Amino acid sequence: MSVLNDPPAPQAIDGQVETLVAGKPALEPVLRPLGRMLAAKARMVEALRGKLSADSLHIDGSALARGAPLLEGVSTSPLEPRLSRTLASLPAPLGETFPALQEPWTRLETALSREVPGLDGVWRAFLDGDRRPLVEAARTLETPPEILGLAVRLALGIVLEALEPSLKNRGREEGWLKGYCPLCGSMPFAGSLSAEDSGSEYLVGGGGRKYLHCSLCAHSWHVRRGTCPACDNSDPRRFMYYRVEGKPAERVEVCNECNGYLVCLDLRETSSPPSMEVAALGMIHLDAWAREQGYHPLAETLWNMVE
Repeated sequence: MSVLNDPPAPQAIDGQVETLVAGKPALEPVLRPLGRMLAAKARMVEALRGKLSADSLHIDGSALARGAPLLEGVSTSPLEPRLSRTLASLPAPLGETFPALQEPWTRLETALSREVPGLDGVWRAFLDGDRRPLVEAARTLETPPEILGLAVRLALGIVLEALEPSLKNRGREEGWLKGYCPLCGSMPFAGSLSAEDSGSEYLVGGGGRKYLHCSLCAHSWHVRRGTCPACDNSDPRRFMYYRVEGKPAERVEVCNECNGYLVCLDLRETSSPPSMEVAALGMIHLDAWAREQGYHPLAETLWNMVE
């Protein structure tokens, strides 16, 4: 299967980023620091893999049949000690990645070294899209909410990505064609077209299965091609893609119903695909173009959360 499901080793990310820099030297000031952060994130996921299990979570395996992700309404309490430790480890590498914001990252690191009342309530609320507990916690920590929000998203993503192999075995995913993740409910940060060919649905438009890649837990799932993940628009006049001449593997899909966009990697056009996060990082020129046209990303990432 040509789907990018398994997380790459941190050293592999370093090499993939170097390949990107060699091909796109103008983007080096952005690619190198963000690449280092992706490698640091991969090291944290690698360290947690095998230490976390979905056994501690009360998951209803029938949720998918109702159209609900497996983690919907599930208490994060069993994960909160690990989430807090992961959060406390992030300000230092984030400060190196975004040096212009070094001062607030340093203040956050100092604040997190103390016990923070009310922080545990942030995690479940964040998954539910409720930012009020985060804003309250940011006030307690004397930290801008957007700074704490980036760190919380990364910490939650690291823990859930480490948990993903155990979590995906908790329900039958077959038939799930929705645009949000069947595990955690988050929107995708990128899509890919695999080299698989499986029936007439995929022969339309040249073959290749379409996969989406979760912006939080890094899970990948199969969806129909030609449909907007955010609003299900499938009108080819309103949902289309663009790519740069000479870069057949890279494309950006845009929807003129909800104004969302998603970068996509065509694996049929590349012999050695990088990790999806590295691939998406290498398509920031398509992000920039889509934003200039008035579209917005379907999910926040390291490279579009901080201007």
